[in-house]
Amino acid sequence: MVLESDLWKLLELFTYNGMAVNSNKFQLMFLGIKWKQKLRIHVDGDKILAKKHVKLLGVEIGNKLKFDRHTETLFQKFKKKTSAFARLNIYISREQALWIFNVVILSDFNYCPLIQLFCNKSANKKIDQANKHALRAFYIDYDSTFQSLLRRSNSYTIHVQNLQKLIIEIYNSLDNMNLSIVLEFYEEKGVKYDLGKKNLCKLQKVKTTSYGVESVS
Repeated sequence: MVLESDLWKLLELFTYNGMAVNSNKFQLMFLGIKWKQKLRIHVDGDKILAKKHVKLLGVEIGNKLKFDRHTETLFQKFKKKTSAFARLNIYISREQALWIFNVVILSDFNYCPLIQLFCNKSANKKIDQANKHALRAFYIDYDSTFQSLLRRSNSYTIHVQNLQKLIIEIYNSLDNMNLSIVLEFYEEKGVKYDLGKKNLCKLQKVKTTSYGVESVS
């Protein structure tokens, strides 16, 4: 198998440089396949089974390049933190509550925020629901609507915040102020006629929705 052969070369490189390999921490995932059989590879005498999801640098990725499971994990953590915060909030000052709210509660959604744009609508609704509960716990106000709480905090929904961050990334990329690996994602489209629209980005031609329009690529 070509993959196993390449892995052996990588293991030899590790050994040559005096580094130990822990095969128990290996993860294997094949992209875009149908799970009709269990796929595996053998590395250094150990059998590594393929998974539908793997966790890399704190982000759970599915074999269809979807992040719904990652968002669900964030949602569950968010609920537990918000519940604990609601019980604590009545005993602390507003300054302490604001610090906990921004640093502890919202911090999970500020880590790799753009991947949340590649989730389905139900996942985004859960994020909004979690955000609403957190704002209610912060203001100790369980009667106001989500929109009124957002206006009161002078903020936007997490989804809108992520769109703002995406626009900043696109702007920095088109102005060559981003990392080279990110610059490849955005290519400026030449406009032949002056119709008031400039600095447009080229859209990739895709044939499907799941693996085209809604995919990371």
